[in-house]
Amino acid sequence: MAAHADLIEGNEPSLPFRGGRRRGFAAGAAAAAGILDMAASVPVSRHLALDAKGGGRRLALFLNPQGTDLALLAEDAARTFPLDCLEMQYYRAAATEAALTGHLAPAEGQVRYARSCRDVSAILPAHLVGLHAAIGAHAIRQVRQSDDPAIQVWRADPNTLAVTSHRIPISVVRLHRIGDWTLVVDDHLLTRLQKQRAAKLPNETGGVLLGAYDFLRRIIYVVETLPSPPDSWECPDLYIRGCEGLADQLADMVSHSGGQFEYIGEWHSHPDGCSCAPSTKDIALFGWLAAHLGATGQPALMAIVCQGGMSAWCVGTLEPGDRWEIRDDP
Repeated sequence: MAAHADLIEGNEPSLPFRGGRRRGFAAGAAAAAGILDMAASVPVSRHLALDAKGGGRRLALFLNPQGTDLALLAEDAARTFPLDCLEMQYYRAAATEAALTGHLAPAEGQVRYARSCRDVSAILPAHLVGLHAAIGAHAIRQVRQSDDPAIQVWRADPNTLAVTSHRIPISVVRLHRIGDWTLVVDDHLLTRLQKQRAAKLPNETGGVLLGAYDFLRRIIYVVETLPSPPDSWECPDLYIRGCEGLADQLADMVSHSGGQFEYIGEWHSHPDGCSCAPSTKDIALFGWLAAHLGATGQPALMAIVCQGGMSAWCVGTLEPGDRWEIRDDP
């Protein structure tokens, strides 16, 4: 079953169907053994992953902006790896893996066909569309033979048409409700934070957190971090993040993720023997974050990484009952 953007996107009054057609789509989605999304639309994928009730696993198949690459995101049969979380891990791979450099670069020769902000298209070579259509048809058959999740990208050389396949490892997803926000992290990120902490002991360290917001559903996806800038102060009882080179690194991550990532908060470590409870300095930092991010409607987000694989995550408040403590090793 294919879901199309014109059936899902937009506000209720502007939808091109009413009553029976909308109910028919919902009923069909609930009864489907699987739902194949080929809309290449973030709102469509989010709706299918989070709002459409029932039905089988969700799969998304789409071209990159230049038409040279094909991407497949497939939930597992039990839907423990939902499409929105796979989407975030896909963006991370596009932004950080050398094999995917330029994957989400914008197409050349874009065409504006109307006057709204999203009315921009591009002309894609028919031979590349045909090539990836064949690959996609085969990939869908293959992925449905397994109950496991999958993220895979096929890259075609536009001159030779040689195709390389890249399978992206999938990390366990963790999510927790904090106040009126849902925080989503995965084990890849938790492991990176623990490794960066261990590398700087006995000093504290830290850095910025990158990810994405879903303001409609009040979800924060924490996906990646950047290393502590070289001008940071890293001491046994103090960490002050610097800013040398940080703006350029952040701009690169935003660009390579196709504009999907942004700055969402800060993290720092505590030395061995210390808990994950915020210190007086941490409370002051959180207040600064709340004041600066609150102006744009973003909640303050801070993570504290501690000994033994522990970390504490604070969103919007530092109240002990509102902290999410991850206690087991990722």
